[in-house]
Amino acid sequence: MLSLECKSATILSEYLNFLSARCGWHCMFVQLVWLNSTRTALAPTIFNAIFATEILLNIIAYLSMPFVSEAIYYAGVIHRNFRIQIRFMSAIFLLGTSGRFTLLYYELFDLPLSEDDYLLLLANIAREISFGYVCGMWVVDFVFCIGTLCGNTVLEMEKRKNNHLNLEMVFRYASESTSTLLVVFFIEFLNIFFAAANSTGWMLGYWDYRYNASIMIATAVTGFVLLMTVYTYNRRQLRAMSTSRSEYSITKTFQIRENCRIIECLISLVAPAGSATVIGITLACYFVLAPAEWELTRYVAIGLFDVFVALFCLFFFYLALHMDSELQRQFNNMRVIAALRRKLGLKPPIYRKSKLKTAHNEQPGSEATTLSYFNQLNASWMR
Repeated sequence: MLSLECKSATILSEYLNFLSARCGWHCMFVQLVWLNSTRTALAPTIFNAIFATEILLNIIAYLSMPFVSEAIYYAGVIHRNFRIQIRFMSAIFLLGTSGRFTLLYYELFDLPLSEDDYLLLLANIAREISFGYVCGMWVVDFVFCIGTLCGNTVLEMEKRKNNHLNLEMVFRYASESTSTLLVVFFIEFLNIFFAAANSTGWMLGYWDYRYNASIMIATAVTGFVLLMTVYTYNRRQLRAMSTSRSEYSITKTFQIRENCRIIECLISLVAPAGSATVIGITLACYFVLAPAEWELTRYVAIGLFDVFVALFCLFFFYLALHMDSELQRQFNNMRVIAALRRKLGLKPPIYRKSKLKTAHNEQPGSEATTLSYFNQLNASWMR
């Protein structure tokens, strides 16, 4: 037993020595402080431009995230559970950005990297948790929530023929009950827990970056495939109801139409922002895999990686705000934003017709639910 422990300690020590020699790390835990004065001296103008761009993007994202999150929540055109998820995302992004500001402080001022510097350790973990959370939100947040709250409700309604029971099940979803809220908090806790566990394990050297990256990539790909499966199923159901009188049901139409529109908004939100992610991952892979002799290009690549992470945050919340005109209206009507627009002399914006407003009614109750049904019928007849 003692021999096994000694062998494990030796392997861990050799691995940390490898990281120290490969990336210039000199403390007992893996960390994300890539640059220092020695590295930036290779090309001061380039690295100063990288730092300035990243800081500017992070400040804009940091200041705008709370306003965008509140606008989406109070607009009320998406189911409450999804609006709460947007708030969680905003909080996690703020956590990751705070961690990055701390790491930037170490990089810009050449602070020593000590093994007992717990602020540095927490900043590294916070930064890495935000990456893991984004990958996991596909599986845990969107797929699980859409699949259980929407897809399973539709499947259950198909199995039952009692109209009163169908209406009761739809009302339970539309009324945004406490039970569904508890589910949201539970799956958010799971997502954050697994992201934190994966990040902490890597930072403390229990597994290497390849295992850490493989988990996040596999989680993101699996979640996206599951999400597209749910979307394809719902589109087929909607198509069947539009072509067959026997398949048509107001209750099913209410659920599936909202389901499809939310997923379409999510796809339109993440797909453009994903381009920044792909470029960032490519730069990170270059930093890790390129020969050590290519010192300048490797460190320029990892500096640009952090720039594209900040760019992803901005893309994500900008596109989230522009998912629907009602979200933009709520954002522009916020006191701080309205005052800023008046100060800058900006013209009142022109809003397009809301796509989400007819798919979901924020006021619970039988009258509101019935109104939503007939709004959808009217929209179908007007086509």
